[in-house]
Amino acid sequence: MITADTMIVEVFDATFADAYAGPDQEWCLPTDFATMDADDLSDPATGIWTIVQGGGVIADVTDPNTEITSIPVGENIYQWTVDNGPCGSTVDVVSIFIYDPDAAVADAGPDQDFCLPTTTTTLAGNTPDVPGVGTWELVQGTATITDVNDPTTDISGLTIGENILTWSIYNGPCADPTIDSVSVFIFDENLEPADAGDDIELCLPLDSTLMAATPPVFPAIGTWTLITGTGDIQAANDPNTLITNLSLGTNTFVWSVDNQPCPDGITQDTVNVFVFTDDFDPAGAGPDQFHCTPTSTIVMDALDPLDPNTGTWTLESGSGIIDDPADPNTEVTSMTVGISEFVWEVYNGPCPTDSSTDTMLVYIYDQNHPPADAGDDQEICLPNNTTILDGSIPIVPAIGTWELIQGSATILDENDPNTAVTDLVLGDNVFVWTIDNGPCENTMTMDTVIVSIFTDDAVLADAGEDIEICTPESCVTLNATPPSAPSVGTWTWVQGSGTIDDINDPNAQVCALPVGHHILQWEIYNGPCKEGNTFDFVDIFVFDANNPPAFAGDDQEHCWPTDNTVLEADPPIFPAIGTWELINGSGVVTDLNDPASTFTDSNIGVNTLTWTVYNGPCADPTIDTVMVTIYDPESPDAYAGEDQSFCTPFGGTNLEGNTPIDPAIGTWSLISGQGDIDQPNIPGTAVNNLGLGQNIFVWSIYNGACPNTLTTDTVSIFVNDATIADANAGPDQLFCGTLDSLQLDGSETIGNTAFGIWTIETGGGDFFDINNEHTFVFDIPLGINTYVWTVDNGACGITSDTVQLINFDPNLDPAFAGPNVEICQDEFTPFELGASEVDVPAYGFWTITDGPVEITDPLDPEALVTELGVIYNPNDIIINTLVWTVDNGVCGTSQDSINIVLDECLWIDVPDAFSPNGDGVNDVFQIPNLWKYPNNSFQVFNRWGALIYESAPYYENWDGRSYHPASFGTELPVSTYYYILDLGNGGDPLTGYIYLKR
Repeated sequence: MITADTMIVEVFDATFADAYAGPDQEWCLPTDFATMDADDLSDPATGIWTIVQGGGVIADVTDPNTEITSIPVGENIYQWTVDNGPCGSTVDVVSIFIYDPDAAVADAGPDQDFCLPTTTTTLAGNTPDVPGVGTWELVQGTATITDVNDPTTDISGLTIGENILTWSIYNGPCADPTIDSVSVFIFDENLEPADAGDDIELCLPLDSTLMAATPPVFPAIGTWTLITGTGDIQAANDPNTLITNLSLGTNTFVWSVDNQPCPDGITQDTVNVFVFTDDFDPAGAGPDQFHCTPTSTIVMDALDPLDPNTGTWTLESGSGIIDDPADPNTEVTSMTVGISEFVWEVYNGPCPTDSSTDTMLVYIYDQNHPPADAGDDQEICLPNNTTILDGSIPIVPAIGTWELIQGSATILDENDPNTAVTDLVLGDNVFVWTIDNGPCENTMTMDTVIVSIFTDDAVLADAGEDIEICTPESCVTLNATPPSAPSVGTWTWVQGSGTIDDINDPNAQVCALPVGHHILQWEIYNGPCKEGNTFDFVDIFVFDANNPPAFAGDDQEHCWPTDNTVLEADPPIFPAIGTWELINGSGVVTDLNDPASTFTDSNIGVNTLTWTVYNGPCADPTIDTVMVTIYDPESPDAYAGEDQSFCTPFGGTNLEGNTPIDPAIGTWSLISGQGDIDQPNIPGTAVNNLGLGQNIFVWSIYNGACPNTLTTDTVSIFVNDATIADANAGPDQLFCGTLDSLQLDGSETIGNTAFGIWTIETGGGDFFDINNEHTFVFDIPLGINTYVWTVDNGACGITSDTVQLINFDPNLDPAFAGPNVEICQDEFTPFELGASEVDVPAYGFWTITDGPVEITDPLDPEALVTELGVIYNPNDIIINTLVWTVDNGVCGTSQDSINIVLDECLWIDVPDAFSPNGDGVNDVFQIPNLWKYPNNSFQVFNRWGALIYESAPYYENWDGRSYHPASFGTELPVSTYYYILDLGNGGDPLTGYIYLKR
């Protein structure tokens, strides 16, 4: 039986292209269908459509050109899958966009305002209807857009000014994209406040001006507005706008700067434009004013000037504080008595007639003005018939007036309180002085003065001869000249006491007179005429019978230039009188009868005077003597001469004191030691028998009352012992930082004729007693401390010796020779070493232990290296070794060494192998000294001649990888490679082989 079956063998094309679903499509409603445009299939491959996103009805899911209907608005994604059997499946997608013609148009959102430091914001564009797409774009300013398709994206980096962005929505084929813009304004937080500029003054007919406000920084904006007056603003936002049609007067404008939203976002400033005219009302200061204290405040009454004129009060003279100088009716305070002058000035800007002034006076009268005083009555003797009146001076603004009410006279100036009057007649002439004190309560006061006229005819007064009596007598009879009628004589006591039996009797009896000098006056009054009021005196001397004898006082001493003194005699009992007389020397007695008279003009030396006392009729005169000695201040202070020194054996010497000026006197005395003074008052006296050591003598000069009344000076005569040994400071000593104190061991001084002293020559330390040869010294510092012991043996000589206490530092840093040095032979120049510094007393020194190195100073830590040798074989190096030794005395020694390697750096020796296996050793190919040739180039070839590495210059970083384009970055196999190294110095390149081992 024969049976049969069918088998289909499908052979798929492996070269068949991958699935392609066709291009994306865009349609606008009402179109909601599309024909697909996938690539045709190659049988037996099959394809199928599936919906990935969106919707729609697929007419034939296997047809690459099927129609899809009822496609919704938005992005609809369809997938075309091609099954190519065992050759594999491939897929592709296509989008069909259905746009709504009624979709929303672009809206970029409202403009935004911000103030620095804000530089970021979020935009507020509307969301496009799917599948529409919105896009942000910066068209002005600066900004960084975070997401250009996000309607509410953040933007940053905004700067001051207007930053403009557009929001555009693409709605496919329905229409062109719609666009809207938004402005983001960034305002300056540091914007200066509005400044409208200075006020402006104009004079008609000029009625326009340019403003001068400060321009704001955009986006802030300024705006002019008219507040008062008139004016046409040509450009309200222009800080320098022209303003026309200004009117006479004050025109006020405000410049407002809007800097919202910054703090204090709106600021304003005002400027005035004053328009003046040359035809203006002149100043009127008002009437003069009259007031009385206590009024001290007044109100002015000037004419008020018309706008824009302004008035100003000023005080020209007088007193007062103007409360408001610009107020025509201002108060003026603190006014005082007197006349004050005020000026009212009206200012008229820039016009030709720029101002006008007027003056007014204010009279302030004194309520406490004293009443009128016409002065004292006057008496005049013919033929004089003229006088000066003496009325009280009125306090301005009060005024006085003279009036004659009796007698006869001519008043030269009736308002002058001291006016002259003439033509006076015999008898009483009566004048009235009246003072007018303005509005005050005591407005009028008056007083009277009488001027009397006498004749010239009278007897002159004569009181008679002087009289002397001696106790116990006490009465005398006077003997004056009688007056002629109608004159009257009168006795009055001028001095002394007693009883007068009749004061008008020229021969009156006077009794009960005590001891002393009595003076009586006999006066004859005859009015104001010549000698009309004449008088004379009579002296009555009553002497004391018990007056003691003369005593001239104690002798006195004084110092030139004082050439005067007050004498000190006992005063006699008055009226007894003493008299001085100079009998020796020189000088002048100022008052010969004064017991305490001044004695002047006396010369240096001794001046002798006598004091003689006369006691009238009681007894003969008595006499006493006094001496006044004047010393010379130029007499030198005591000077005993220079100290003297002698060395044993020694006899005597002469002292050398200075010589005083007579009457000063000098005296020698011994105060210490021993010695015999030959003549104590002779400056150069001899002295003998001096003792060993210091013998002290005093030379004293007595110079009376001069500042150097008693001066002294000492002189020492040293007799030194020649047997005292020279100074010895003791042995030097070494220590290691442990020395706090030490007792020194200087040589001793013997007796009191020599002394020693310790001083520091170098270093430091504190001596307990610098004069003690065995003193302790404290606080001895590190280092070399040199002390000097000096023995002064006077005339026998001075000797000294030094001792050193050397204290080494136990904490001294150990020797450090500095870092090792490698130097290329071609680059060698002399250089300084860098060993550690060493503090004294320690010291350092260099020693050369290896190599031909040469240095300048082995003791200098920074010695100059001048020679390192010469390399003759390029593969050789020279190693020079130096040792820096620090010798720290008893604290020890330390050393350190330094190697200075001299290399031939110009020699290139290319290695023949390296091992880039990652073990950290020879992982890159390095060529010593290649850095000396910066213009080099390096190439490596494999065995087939292929260039597998190249670098110019070569940075010694080849790690065994290929640089060939076909195998770039791959590790090269273990092998031998050929290289070419061109040093770039004009010479032949170096070539050879490199073995690469892993």
